[in-house]
Amino acid sequence: SNARETAEGVQEAQPYAMAVDATKCFQFEGQLKARLTQIARGCFVVVCGGRRAQELQEGMKSDGMDSVFSTDGTVPSKGRRGRRVVVLDVVDGSRTHEQAQERFEAVSDQLPVGGIYAALTWDK
Repeated sequence: SNARETAEGVQEAQPYAMAVDATKCFQFEGQLKARLTQIARGCFVVVCGGRRAQELQEGMKSDGMDSVFSTDGTVPSKGRRGRRVVVLDVVDGSRTHEQAQERFEAVSDQLPVGGIYAALTWDK
């Protein structure tokens, strides 16, 4: 599990990190599909980033996974139907490490207890 329980018994979101082969352009298939399906089963998924993130979200949606696309990492409050939220942040070469850190901080402030933040990158 990605959640860590605090002394008060509240679960805090913990980040996932997964390296993705850039030649696949974050297509929802193979190992990426298997891992994301395992992580996000039954959850409301927000995919954020640019073009590659949109490609991933479209693939997830066409495969029946309840997901939305966000360019800025905004986590919508409508449509969640009480489910846990998973934010998939597609970090490509257009963002610096500092910008990725800023995105994580902004998203984690919106992420409900028990939510998951996963940064998807590729090995260079």
